[in-house]
Amino acid sequence: PERRKRRRDSQDSDGRGLRVEQLFDAAPKLEEYARKVETDTRATCGGFGALRSVGVPRPRLPNLAVWVEFEDARACESCRASLASRTYDGRTLRVDVVDSSAARRGARDAEKLTAAAPPADDGVRAERDRLKADASYHEAQAKLLQARVDDLEAELESARADAKKAKDYATQRIAALVARVDVVEGRSVDASAML
Repeated sequence: PERRKRRRDSQDSDGRGLRVEQLFDAAPKLEEYARKVETDTRATCGGFGALRSVGVPRPRLPNLAVWVEFEDARACESCRASLASRTYDGRTLRVDVVDSSAARRGARDAEKLTAAAPPADDGVRAERDRLKADASYHEAQAKLLQARVDDLEAELESARADAKKAKDYATQRIAALVARVDVVEGRSVDASAML
């Protein structure tokens, strides 16, 4: 019945509105996510033609539709065809062409739901506190890792200094041995030139 109604709506409509389902999902940072969805929707749909309105609901309810109203029916149909096979944040979109008045109503209803959305509850506060604790933990881990990096860099410098000393010692030792061989073989050697 619902599919029949959708088809009937799209056949009787002026074809300038879209109902996009599965685009929006309740997220921990709801307002930020809703702005992202609205920005993405305006950018994507606006590429097909001029938009009259975009409605993105903001209450913590999953599976709400995003409503888009176009100036032109052809732009709306082109956008529907493009969005019909897409996914957004792992969800496959369901897109229906609707009457422009339905899209306007949907956008207005989304605004009403946004205005009527309850303030953050204890669950949100608990999530915020958990995220703060996670951030503190990760900050402490970052400091520990930076200290370890600093220690490793100091060890590397020490190893480089030791390697240079060993190289210098080996060079002096070789020069001394060459000088000794020259003395034994009777060649005159200026020992200071070897160093």
